[in-house]
Amino acid sequence: MNKYNIAQREIEFDPTKEYLDFFIEKGKQQLVELNLEFLLTTIESGKISIDNNLKEYMTYLQRWTTDAPRKRQYRQMRKEGFTILSSEQFFDADGGDKIIDNLENTGKFADYFLKQVYQK
Repeated sequence: MNKYNIAQREIEFDPTKEYLDFFIEKGKQQLVELNLEFLLTTIESGKISIDNNLKEYMTYLQRWTTDAPRKRQYRQMRKEGFTILSSEQFFDADGGDKIIDNLENTGKFADYFLKQVYQK
């Protein structure tokens, strides 16, 4: 575990985990690995402010604490023959479980960060 001093609190971060998110580029979803270690180092150094923009970004990432388990359930239901009315091409192929796990890592860290830094 790496430790960072942010907002007068010790933030623990596991660099051995993979952290993912999506963004839209040219109208298509792109799965990207997030460099949260760099983000934390930059926050700790004061180059990124602990403000509402950071809180909003972490709240956005926090959504994976609920979305990842739901996507995992949809994936399992499709395997069992259910028809699911959502487009989940990133999750249906081989490696989908790992992608979902890594998205959930992102959400869990963001949730932890918000609770530690913003007392949310």
